Amino acid sequence: MSNRKPAPRRRSAPKQTAKPAAKRGKPAKKTAKNKLSPQAIVAIVLVVIVLLAAVAGIVAAVMLQSKNKISVTYKGTTYSADAGGLVFAPGDELLISDREDVILTVTAVGNEKNNFTFTVNEEPFDWISLNGEDLTGGFTFEETGEGFRISYESLTGILSGAMQSASVKITSEIPDEDLFKLEIISGKHSLELGFRLQDVASIEPNPPAIVY
Repeated sequence: MSNRKPAPRRRSAPKQTAKPAAKRGKPAKKTAKNKLSPQAIVAIVLVVIVLLAAVAGIVAAVMLQSKNKISVTYKGTTYSADAGGLVFAPGDELLISDREDVILTVTAVGNEKNNFTFTVNEEPFDWISLNGEDLTGGFTFEETGEGFRISYESLTGILSGAMQSASVKITSEIPDEDLFKLEIISGKHSLELGFRLQDVASIEPNPPAIVY
């Protein structure tokens, strides 16, 4: 009979039971973005309008400065911006600061204040109907050392050239107002001067107007 003791039995490790997975919580609700109030929207729109107006004003000022970067001196007065009320006599000289590729254009200025009547080949017309018409052909421009000299025959002569007729008669009194606009273009710049003819208001209507 053997004296060997039986080997002790190994205890089996206790079975580990899997724990049930923890329940996932519900996802947090997304918070809605803050919406702009109507007052804030109106304020933003007003700011945009003000900025656009400021930009437009700056652009207009730059364009005006570019347009009028030219000066004309007439009888001691210098004009660096559009002007009116000038009176030109035949042979008057205008001095120009910038004489690069100068272009001169005369157009009629007709309105209720300066309107008068005349006939061309016995057909009646009024001055206001010629508003904006190119009358440069009725004037002569002679270059001088510092500008140009303007000449013309008479108002009827100017109308004869514009209407291509030798028979022009003034049939009413001529108001003492600007009748023409002289545009001076030099390079990229321009200047406009409104003017009338010397002593043109003293022209007698032919035939004389009948006063009742």
